[in-house]
Amino acid sequence: VAAHRDDPLSHFHLARVLFDLGKYDQADAALTQVLQLDPTHAEALMLKGSLAERQGREDTALALYHKLLADDPNNVDARLRVAGIHLRSDKPENAAHILRSICQCPYACQQDKSAALWQLGQAYSRRQRWRSAAESMSASLACSSQPTADQWHKLADAWSHAGDPQQANNALVEALRLDPRHLVAIALAQQIAAPIPSPSEASPIRHAEHHAPSSTER
Repeated sequence: VAAHRDDPLSHFHLARVLFDLGKYDQADAALTQVLQLDPTHAEALMLKGSLAERQGREDTALALYHKLLADDPNNVDARLRVAGIHLRSDKPENAAHILRSICQCPYACQQDKSAALWQLGQAYSRRQRWRSAAESMSASLACSSQPTADQWHKLADAWSHAGDPQQANNALVEALRLDPRHLVAIALAQQIAAPIPSPSEASPIRHAEHHAPSSTER
């Protein structure tokens, strides 16, 4: 780096290595150098935001992501990060507005839309809009390459709250197929009096095509 003091890329590569090593103070100093040389360096702003989140400085992270979005409004990763902070800050309405826009964004890849749909389900859950929550989570898992047992359990819980025990049972089948000892899923199955399948009986569920929620959904 000493030989390339005016090269923001060299400082960024150093910051990335330091970040991966958990040397956050040194990484932050290197990122500050990057942004002094190039205040709009998108990767540096994103990494500095991630660092701020890890350190619990979410107001700082928001400011960094908003600065990034001022230069690139279509940066889906930054929008997802902002939505995640709103969710953790108990502002589900703010998060939902951003997440619905990502679901409709032509620049968002399938992985980004799956992440947005999942977070949107969490936002609806916070507002006790259980059917909307379950539909969003289901759409997310339908386009996810590796859904987890925990995700299937959360979907089952949403369907249960929505008053649809059959859909809840379908999700529990998937949760217990992936983890037959998932205690919380077993407890939910017992709560709704759903049969607990053995691993040999469970089979993957085929999903109907799901559509992203309309940007006008309330």
